Amino acid sequence: MSGGVDSSVAAAILKKEGHDVLGVTFDFFEDAGGAKTNLAIDYAKRVCKTLGIDHKIVKIHEEFNKKVVSYFLGEYLKGRTPIPCSVCNKLIKFNQLITLTESEDCQFAATGHYARLVESDGKYLLKKGIDSKRDQTFFLSRLGQEELKRVIFPLGELTKDKVKEIAVDLKLPTITEESREICFIPEKDNSVKSNYRNFIEEVAAENRMNLDGSGEIVDTSGKVVGEHTGYFNFTVGQRKGIGIPSSEPYYVITIDAEKKRVVVGVRENLFKKSVSAIDFSWVSGCRPDESEIRVMGMIRYKQSPSLGTAIIDGNDGNEVTIIFDEPQFAPAPGQTLVLFDDDTLLGGGFIL
Repeated sequence: MSGGVDSSVAAAILKKEGHDVLGVTFDFFEDAGGAKTNLAIDYAKRVCKTLGIDHKIVKIHEEFNKKVVSYFLGEYLKGRTPIPCSVCNKLIKFNQLITLTESEDCQFAATGHYARLVESDGKYLLKKGIDSKRDQTFFLSRLGQEELKRVIFPLGELTKDKVKEIAVDLKLPTITEESREICFIPEKDNSVKSNYRNFIEEVAAENRMNLDGSGEIVDTSGKVVGEHTGYFNFTVGQRKGIGIPSSEPYYVITIDAEKKRVVVGVRENLFKKSVSAIDFSWVSGCRPDESEIRVMGMIRYKQSPSLGTAIIDGNDGNEVTIIFDEPQFAPAPGQTLVLFDDDTLLGGGFIL
């Protein structure tokens, strides 16, 4: 429970349905000073007291730092763009919740994600939530059958407006503002470095890493057009903050971490029909029978899925290339390629 309206209403619905509910909040930070976590704990306690359910705080700093923060830093240093929420959901949140269901003698774990589960022929299908603007299956693409058979998503059949209405009716003391930031990066504050670039520098300094990432900015022909202070300060598709004057706006096309070089070009250079992904995880637990299937694909959250043909290869179908019917803007290495069959999530992998 984050103290926000979604997880609070999810708990309230389960309580109303007659379940014996235990509220759980993760403490991601080793020291006091994780302001977001402290706020979440405070509000989650209040909500649990209002609902008349027990509340438990679980400290996971070491595992979170090892599996999520280190991954986040490592991807940027490779010139890639990480997607920490998808990794965290698989390796931390759902893993920890399901472990707790066993230690606390609970039957299911539940979250406030906008997603739906349907059992079909002994398999669990993960479907989009009915509120298309709030659907969060994109960030659940690493989950499989082992997690889904132990999970409940109480908000999957509700809209965000209805969830807010329930919270008001029940007078739940939830956090009113929704954070759009990465949970382990501090919000903007006069005394705290506020964005992921500064966060990377801080973590690297704490681990005594040399972060000399300065180098050249070149155009697509290889001509040097400028210099930068760190290739890890850029991401594919970025337009603002490049700092190179030109008659037509420059966009980041590729990042060469080995040469510490950033390649820029015009917007048209960023459209691609073919996108490949590795370490593809199928929600069903196994690859489709066919080597080519028609699918809807997404390469970023808040993007409308686009039609294409997925070509499946590798051991257990862990390598996937989608040929989109229409070119897609700026697929970024490290982000997730997520595939759907209509409203059913098939799985996701990391873009090359």
